[in-house]
Amino acid sequence: MFQPPRLGLADEPTAFLSTLEDVPLMPGLTEQRDAAVRLDTTDGRIVVAWATGPVDEAGVSGFYAETLPRLGWAAAGRERYLREGEVLKLDVFGGDVLTLRYTLSPE
Repeated sequence: MFQPPRLGLADEPTAFLSTLEDVPLMPGLTEQRDAAVRLDTTDGRIVVAWATGPVDEAGVSGFYAETLPRLGWAAAGRERYLREGEVLKLDVFGGDVLTLRYTLSPE
């Protein structure tokens, strides 16, 4: 069974997305599990996951800029990360309650 690593950011364990078990869910966000899409292709996995919550865009950027490199993701532009032949892109939408779209695809 997958055991998420401790990121050392808080006393409580960090939650991970159900469809991207190696991508953390920022505190304050709630995963929208019914909206997720996962495809396994010959080129690799394609996943689109969504989360919403009363957080700000700067907080989202800061959280993922700090946590993803600890999990082996290398920053590759604005809200874009690379790891082992995969690209993870984060897109933020909304105002008071933000929606975050995580898109994972082969590089």
